[in-house]
Amino acid sequence: MARRRTRINWPLFWIGAALLAAFLGYCIVAPAVEYARGVGAASGRPSFAASGLSLTEHIRTRCVEYFIGLWIFSFGAIIGSFLNVVAYRMPRGESVVWRPSRCPFCETPIRSTDNIPVLGWLRLRGRCRACRLPISPRYPTIEFLMGLLFFSFALADLFSGAMLNPALGPLRGGVAEIVLSARWDFAAVLAYQGCLAALLMGVALMRFDGQRPPGKLLVFAFVVAFAAPLAFPELRPEVWSRTDVLSGALRRLEAYPAGILCGLALGYLWHFVLQYRAQGIKPQVGPTLSLMMVGLFFGWQAACSVFGLALVVHLLAGLWACQTHKRNWPADASVLAGFYVHTLGWSVWEMFRWWPSQDMSAAGLMLYVLLCGCLLVAVRSVMLLACWAPADAA
Repeated sequence: MARRRTRINWPLFWIGAALLAAFLGYCIVAPAVEYARGVGAASGRPSFAASGLSLTEHIRTRCVEYFIGLWIFSFGAIIGSFLNVVAYRMPRGESVVWRPSRCPFCETPIRSTDNIPVLGWLRLRGRCRACRLPISPRYPTIEFLMGLLFFSFALADLFSGAMLNPALGPLRGGVAEIVLSARWDFAAVLAYQGCLAALLMGVALMRFDGQRPPGKLLVFAFVVAFAAPLAFPELRPEVWSRTDVLSGALRRLEAYPAGILCGLALGYLWHFVLQYRAQGIKPQVGPTLSLMMVGLFFGWQAACSVFGLALVVHLLAGLWACQTHKRNWPADASVLAGFYVHTLGWSVWEMFRWWPSQDMSAAGLMLYVLLCGCLLVAVRSVMLLACWAPADAA
């Protein structure tokens, strides 16, 4: 009897090959090339030996960075897998902890080996093992996006030596120094940013499905925002200004109501200006909850910055909707994208005196308000054009 030929899962094969190639290139080839150039350089850039590390130590440091980066990406993908469960069950009042994951069609429990983020879906070729019905590609997409988001935050906070995050001091040793020196403040900032990003992603997924986010998310956000700064004071949101109107604990506490009220005001402004009705389409809900959580975690400056960046993202989404006639892009997704850009470009935004910051001048505030007003008008116009598209093309 002839044996059944095993089919090669090419997506998994190429992922493994890419990971192996990245490991060899980053951990072996790159240090060897840098070492050869450093030894042979007579002048110009500092030699490889100037760092005080041998080739073996440099390779070992690169290996630590590689596996930490891979672990952070995997952790973010696990968070994305959990968010898929949260977005589906929490609005329906179901438990997100006790009931195991099941196939949405045949209700067969998913094996633990098939529930690995991204890889499990690729291993099953996008189908249930029991009923062979297709599983939505949304699940691995969210898992991959959350892994990429966490990895991007790690690049800004850890691997770059905190050069992209002014809230942290410069660190020459990179992520290896953080691990060896137990600099948990860097890890706390990364976890704090990832927690807010996960909350924003959960709200965006629920809005995308037409569900209302439950109040439990807001309660969890308040607990994290108030409890985390007790252990790591550098996580406190920025105060309203640098003036010494208040001092001590009162001055730090003023940042919370300022951020919350600013997020609420901007969210209601978004809702009332960009609300539209056309061809029986349900009007969009403003991202009040998302902007309020941004202000709660990082203060009024971050809420204003994310608001402006989210308007740009929503404008691009509106232009895309005009071409594809797909109108289900939630405003909370734009806030998530704006927060992502804000976090990665934090040091860049601090350079502009007209961007929301503690040192913003009156002229800068007027310029920022004018810019946001123009963006609101542009987004409103584009969204109306998208709604006036023929109904049969949607």
